[in-house]
Amino acid sequence: MLIRDPKPRYPRYSPSCFTILILMVLAGIGGFMFANFQTVADAVRPDPVPTVTQSPANYAIRAKLFDRDGEIGNAITAWEDAIAIDTENPRYYQSLIELLVEDGQPGRALELAEIALEFAPDDDGLLQAKASAHLAYGDLLASHGQSSQQQYIYA
Repeated sequence: MLIRDPKPRYPRYSPSCFTILILMVLAGIGGFMFANFQTVADAVRPDPVPTVTQSPANYAIRAKLFDRDGEIGNAITAWEDAIAIDTENPRYYQSLIELLVEDGQPGRALELAEIALEFAPDDDGLLQAKASAHLAYGDLLASHGQSSQQQYIYA
């Protein structure tokens, strides 16, 4: 007996089971993403970073460049940013104190010197910067006519 194979029908007129299975899986994934859009978006999309994080050394370099260019206000701001990140580096305090004295703010320089000397009491550079701030503060008081206060500051 001869079994004849009927001629296969091409193209097929109905989708295969595998195609239907793939479409059902894709529809399920799409439905899940549609139902949980915000959760999926938060998982896929990272949060934006508003500013680049900089190191205190970078702020110190910027402060030195600003000081070299004569922009003392920007240099003071850069030193303050460096100190905000690294609060225990006496070099940053010393440079900021010297700039504040140069800028005519010896009172603020004295406050910073006291803070810096709490964690580095034997640092010669800080002691010298504090002494220059005391002298500048005494000169400031003398220029305002407060000689009794001036003598106290010089002592």
